[in-house]
Amino acid sequence: NTLNITYPLNGTNHTSNVSEINYSVNDNGILTACWYSNNSGIWNSSVQNASANFTSVRTREGLNNFTIYCSDSAGNENSTFTVFVKDSINPPVEIKSPVNGSIYYANQSILINMESSDSNLSILSYDWNGTQNYTFSSLTYINFTSMGLKNITFYANDTHGNMNTTLIIINVTNLTTNSYIINDSTFNVSENITKIIVPYNTSLQNVTLTNSSRNISFDLSQLLNNNIVTIGPNNFTLKTIDTFNYTAIIQANTNISGNSSWDGTIVLPRLNTTASSFTAPSGTTNAVIELGSSFELNFTSPVKIIIGGMSGKRASWSRGTTTLTDIATACDSATSPTNIDATTTRECYIDSGSDLVIWTYHFTNFAAYTLPAATTTASTGGSTSSGSTSTTYTISDSKLNSGYTKAFMKGDKARFVLFNKTHYFKVISVSDSEIEYNLTSQGKLPVTNDYKVDLNSDSIYDIKISYTSYNNISKRANLKIIKISEDVFTKVDDIQKSVDIVTGTTSDDTTTSKDTTSDIVGNVVDQAKYNFESWIVAVVIIISIIIFVVLIYYYYRNHTKKKIKMLMSTMPTY
Repeated sequence: NTLNITYPLNGTNHTSNVSEINYSVNDNGILTACWYSNNSGIWNSSVQNASANFTSVRTREGLNNFTIYCSDSAGNENSTFTVFVKDSINPPVEIKSPVNGSIYYANQSILINMESSDSNLSILSYDWNGTQNYTFSSLTYINFTSMGLKNITFYANDTHGNMNTTLIIINVTNLTTNSYIINDSTFNVSENITKIIVPYNTSLQNVTLTNSSRNISFDLSQLLNNNIVTIGPNNFTLKTIDTFNYTAIIQANTNISGNSSWDGTIVLPRLNTTASSFTAPSGTTNAVIELGSSFELNFTSPVKIIIGGMSGKRASWSRGTTTLTDIATACDSATSPTNIDATTTRECYIDSGSDLVIWTYHFTNFAAYTLPAATTTASTGGSTSSGSTSTTYTISDSKLNSGYTKAFMKGDKARFVLFNKTHYFKVISVSDSEIEYNLTSQGKLPVTNDYKVDLNSDSIYDIKISYTSYNNISKRANLKIIKISEDVFTKVDDIQKSVDIVTGTTSDDTTTSKDTTSDIVGNVVDQAKYNFESWIVAVVIIISIIIFVVLIYYYYRNHTKKKIKMLMSTMPTY
C-alpha cells in the first residue's frame, strides 16, 4: 500500500497547537487498520479504521516526530512519518535601559538597551511615540528635545512569526542650572552644583566635594528599578575634602534598596555643623556625618565610611533622631572585614592611621564620639596605642549569669557585683599570645585558656574568665566573663592546672604589673599543701611512737631475761 501524511507536512513550523494528523492511504487489498505513535513512543493512538484522520492529537513545544502505520488483510504493513516544529510562545524581551518611570532631561542622551533569550530570535526593534520603527542590533542612544511623557515600545520577533511587545514611559524634563549629568569617570563638584545626575551605563568612579557643609544630591534615579539601584562595574568613591576628609566607597555591582518612597537619591558625605546636639551613648560627640537618605537604605555589599581624624574614637549611628547608637563590633580587617553581614551584625569600626573607618550594610548618619575619661592609661609602647582612654564596663547580674563578651583594650576594666561585693577585672596588657590582668591580684592567662576564681573562699569557683581570641588589627583581646559554681579541685589535675597558671614570685608585696602572683588561687593551693603536709607529719609521729614502744618493749624483755639467768646461777643446787 501507499501511505502519505497530508497534515502537518514534514519540515513545517507551527505557531499554534497541532491537534490532528491527516493522511491518505491506498491498497490493492483490503485495508484493516491504521494507528500512530510520536517520537518518544509515549503518545500512541488506538487502532482505528483505515482512512479516518487522527484527531485530539497532543503536540509539544519544539520538535515533534509522528509516525503513522497501516495494515491490510493480507498482513502487509507500511509506515511514514512527519517532523515539524511547534513554537507558540512569544519571545521574551528584557528592557535594560531606559527604566520605566524614570526621569530624563531634554537633550540628554538616553541609552537604548534590550535583550531577548529566545533561541529562534529574528529581530529586535523599537519606536517612540508611534514614529518610525528602528532595528536594534547594538547599544544606541536617543534624545528628546521636547519635554513631557514619552512612550517607547520595544519589539521582539522570532523566526516562526511570534512577536512580543513591551511599552515603557519616561518623563523628559528641563535640566536646572544647578544640576549636572555626569558622563566622566572623575568629577569635582563646582560651587554652583547642588545635584549630580548619574546616567545608566556610567563610567563614573570618583566624585569629590571641597566643602563639607554643602548638601549635594547624588541622583541615581535613572538606575532605579523596583526600588533597587544597581551600581555598575566600577566602585563609587564619594569624598568630601575639608580640614578632615569624609569618604563613602560603594562597591561595584552592589544593589541599593529602599522603600517605595525612595526616589533613588542619596547625599554626598556632609559634616553636620551641630554635632553637639547629638547625644552620644556615653561621653562627647565629636563629628556627625550625614549621607544616604531620610529613608533606610540597604546594601548587598558593605560600604566603607571614612571619618577623617577620628582615630581612637568610638563609632555610632542614628536615623531620624539625635540619639546615637553605639557600634559595638570591632572590624577584623580595615580593608575587607569578615565579621559583619547584611542581617545580624550590620556594621563594625576600626582605626586606620589617623582615621576612623566604619563598614556598614546600611546608610544613615554616622558619628564619632569620645568616651568619658574615667581612667587614662599612659602608654609606654608595647601592644596598644599610646594615649588611649580606658573604659570600665559594668556587667549586670543577668549578663554575668549568661556570660559577658566584649573586646577589651589595654586599661579596660569590667565591674561586677557578687556576694555583696564589687569586683574589678582589669586588662593590664594585650598581645596575640596572652593578656595580663588584675583581679584583686594579678595573673597571666594564655590565649584559648580559662581562669577560674573563688571570690569568697568557700572552695567553690564563682567566676570563669576565658581568653577566646586576639584581634591583631585592633590589638584587642576577646574575653568572656561568666558566673559559675564549680567545686575547687574536683580532680587532682585541677591543682596542677592552677599551679601552672599561677607562676612567678610571691615574696614581694610591691610587685609590678608584670608579677604573676594570684593571692586568691595561691591561698587555696597553699591550704591544700598545708593539709597534705599536716597529714604526713601526723603519720610520721605515729610511726615514730610505735617504733619507740617496740624498742622499749624489746629492751625490757631482754633485760628481764638476763636478770633471771643471773639469779638462777646464784641459787644452790640440791
